Amino acid sequence: MEDKDASQEALEQVEKATKLLLCVGMIGVAFFAMSSPTLAQDLGDKGRKHHKLQEWLSLLSGEDRAKLHSVREQALKDPAVQEAYQRHKKAEAEYRELLHKEMLKTDPSLKPMLDKIDDLKKQGDY
Repeated sequence: MEDKDASQEALEQVEKATKLLLCVGMIGVAFFAMSSPTLAQDLGDKGRKHHKLQEWLSLLSGEDRAKLHSVREQALKDPAVQEAYQRHKKAEAEYRELLHKEMLKTDPSLKPMLDKIDDLKKQGDY
């Protein structure tokens, strides 16, 4: 009986580790996709990719969407994931600041548009 309990516990640990790796991998893919200079330059392509992701997610069964959401929420509670997210936000802000600075060197008249983009990002309304 103890062997079954140990086997079951080991299987549960492997399942948990697999789920965590999947979530961390998805976060990593999202991080690298967002930090790609090509994506930053082609906002239309970013919109199409976001649409494709949303379309794919909508095709999942309700059970699979709920499972994905639940596991993601669980993974987001992990301190290492939270720390990585904070580093990602900081790096993205630094990237955006440098990008805007360089853009303004080329064309200072873009300042109102870039300020609006920054405002929308701060509000989460982009």
